[in-house]
Amino acid sequence: PVAVNALACFVLAVVVAAPALIFELSFQLTVSATASLVLLAPALARRWRRLPAFLAQPLAATVAAQIATLPFALPVFHLWAPAAPLANLLVVPWAGVLLVLCLGWVLIALAVPGFAGLLLPILDAWSLPAQWLEGAPPHPLWLQASAVGPWGALALAVVLLSVMLSVTWWPRRWGAAVVLAGGLLLIVGSPGLFSNTVVPEPRALMLDVGQGEALVLRDGRRAVLVDGGGWRSGGLGQRVLLPALVGRGIRKLDAVVLTHDDRDHCGGLEEIVDYLPVEELWVDDRWLGRPCAQALARRASLRPVAVGEIRRLGRWRLEVLASGFDEGSEELDGNDDSLVLRATVVGESRSGPEPEERCLLLTGDIEAPAERRLLTKSPEALPCDLLKIAHHGSKTSTTEAFLRAVAPRRAWISAGRGNSYGHPAHPTLRRLQRHQIQILRTDLHGQVQLRFPPAGGCWIETATAPGVETSR
Repeated sequence: PVAVNALACFVLAVVVAAPALIFELSFQLTVSATASLVLLAPALARRWRRLPAFLAQPLAATVAAQIATLPFALPVFHLWAPAAPLANLLVVPWAGVLLVLCLGWVLIALAVPGFAGLLLPILDAWSLPAQWLEGAPPHPLWLQASAVGPWGALALAVVLLSVMLSVTWWPRRWGAAVVLAGGLLLIVGSPGLFSNTVVPEPRALMLDVGQGEALVLRDGRRAVLVDGGGWRSGGLGQRVLLPALVGRGIRKLDAVVLTHDDRDHCGGLEEIVDYLPVEELWVDDRWLGRPCAQALARRASLRPVAVGEIRRLGRWRLEVLASGFDEGSEELDGNDDSLVLRATVVGESRSGPEPEERCLLLTGDIEAPAERRLLTKSPEALPCDLLKIAHHGSKTSTTEAFLRAVAPRRAWISAGRGNSYGHPAHPTLRRLQRHQIQILRTDLHGQVQLRFPPAGGCWIETATAPGVETSR
């Protein structure tokens, strides 16, 4: 009772002092989790009296916290971990011991730095379980992607709470509860059981994946992912890319296109193909022996593509303009071996080309040599209204001659805020400004979406400016 009163007084004080705070997700999660530990966890522990106390109490605490926070967290992150309560029985005690060891090591390092250096292997060995967990194979029990709103998340929490309260760990009862909970997971959580949400007009979305790149092309129920970002330590696919896609109603991908096999383009794809069905993966056949392509080949059906190949997905027409090796040309390597795609919105009649503002040039990480080859081999295919700036705005890309040939009205730049590479580079930005090109940057604007209505033109939506801007 004292804890409940203290929590109530705290919430009332916040409402009076800073009313806007109640709409902050961090505040909602903190209060709901704390309330569950005070009110719900004891009730669950009493229901699970057949379990030993050393299991019932911690299990009840983590189950209560997960259920209470679900209505707030699931509509935002679109992810939840059904097996987290069981994993916490092992992880929480281990993490507690690790924190004590680290604190002790800091004290020793302050007093005897040389001796503390000899103890580092002990900390490394104690940290190994974290690496094992990070490398665990994907499974729906570890991570569920769910495209549900606040009311759906609330309904899921109520059902899970009812199931948990009905469980007394007696075989005749908890067996039925497990069946009910499993069926609920399949109905609500599994992204593979539903088709994609229908979008009425073709759309192009540049996701904010930090210092990397990931674009989505959609039309109707069709969806294509071009690159998938990636972090050195892994996890971007699960933590950023998957919830971003599922949150927009994308539960399967008709194609995944890998323009470049560097980590910042391919890392997230290695994880996303484990959670979303992918019909086919487009790669340059020269990459089939490289680590990223090999990892993807074990999970998705590879489809090597060649220069000149054209594929249609809904009203999107995708044409491969260049790769690192074109027949009859000198082979390029490094960033210049990227696939270059021309994505055009094709009209319903498909009787002729659409206006230029419905064309996107996706350039991967190409630099000046690859741009010169494009100017020589495919100058007629380069003009587009929107140019995806190559290599995150590096100064070695987007040359003056290439900009004049493309003549874009808008430029997309995917870069991480405050990145150590200095992307986008000032010379590149100055060239774009001299050509009076509208610049859309993920490090400034967050994710950027373009919508192409049948009447022509495009509508621009950014995370920092939710209002829609139209251009004819």
